[in-house]
Amino acid sequence: MRKESVRSSISIRKPSKEKWIELEPVGICPPADFSRPMVLFREVGGERVLPVWVSHLEAGISLIQHQGESASPSPHEFTRQLLEQLNVEITTCSFDEVVGHHQFVSLGLKGTRKIKNMKARADHVVSLCLHAGCTFFTTPKVLKLSQTLEQQMSEAVHSVKLMPQDFKNPHPYLN
Repeated sequence: MRKESVRSSISIRKPSKEKWIELEPVGICPPADFSRPMVLFREVGGERVLPVWVSHLEAGISLIQHQGESASPSPHEFTRQLLEQLNVEITTCSFDEVVGHHQFVSLGLKGTRKIKNMKARADHVVSLCLHAGCTFFTTPKVLKLSQTLEQQMSEAVHSVKLMPQDFKNPHPYLN
């Protein structure tokens, strides 16, 4: 799933007080009942894992675009070609914030003076970043918050399994 690192060819403007951890994608974890799949990233040369909750669509795209030449072409190919025509490249994807049940990333771009950084929800851009061959980063703080988020989501799924009647919508048209 991982292309060559581009860390040496770009400058990443990150706060110096934060220690950035380089990550590599390792796989996709299928969803349990009533939940979303996760793309898993592991610390390069380490053991820590960053779970990133994504939609079923993002997980499917990530899976099919990395199954070799016999797989369907990536839906991100047009976006890649468009960016290439504009001389813009997504080089880094840094998981830098967790707000509620959402993870956010800063995308590092090169080739344009107008945009150097762009913020996005992680679940909206993970498969695009994988397709672009980005180098992935996070901080220890975001790593810990994401693992806590994963635990909370797992507990919520477990609660729905144990007492589904507590989570049933009382409106007759929405069940």
